Amino acid sequence: MVKPMLQLVDEADNELQQFEACLGLTNLATVPELRERIVGAGGWRTLQMALTCDNPLVQRAALECLSNLVAAEVRP
Repeated sequence: MVKPMLQLVDEADNELQQFEACLGLTNLATVPELRERIVGAGGWRTLQMALTCDNPLVQRAALECLSNLVAAEVRP
């Protein structure tokens, strides 16, 4: 479910889809295993790019998800 949601954030036809995908990823990012999967699938960069959206709700949802990802442990 992670990759399709990231693709939706990146390639959505409208901002509502981006917003909803970011919120879904935010919820998934509360689970440690899924945080690793999101980051491993390029989610950090995708969410950073979502911060450039003109819609403040999309920006806020992306930032919330990034905040949840920061809690992930870094493994060498």
